[in-house]
Amino acid sequence: GAGGHALPAARAQHLALLRLALVDPGVALLDEATAEAGTSDADLLENAAAAALTGRTGVVIAHRLSQAARADRIVVMDAGRIVESGTHTELATAHGPYSRLWAAWNHAR
Repeated sequence: GAGGHALPAARAQHLALLRLALVDPGVALLDEATAEAGTSDADLLENAAAAALTGRTGVVIAHRLSQAARADRIVVMDAGRIVESGTHTELATAHGPYSRLWAAWNHAR
């Protein structure tokens, strides 16, 4: 905060996830909780987000597919419409939009 030490974006996001765990709400909404992670911090933030959601209902909005793959249920949207819904395994093998995104994500990594 003001007068404090500036934190890199990924560390500030990690701190926000720790605050969520301390507040301990029954439901949590994470909107791009790992978006600030560069390649080196992605695992740190994905693990922190998973820990922050332990024991609570979470709605996670994610473009980072490694985070989406951890979800119990994935809803794929296109132009504001739901086009697929299922588990990672179901969607990755369904040859639909998620499957194509997952293949591209893994090819790019």
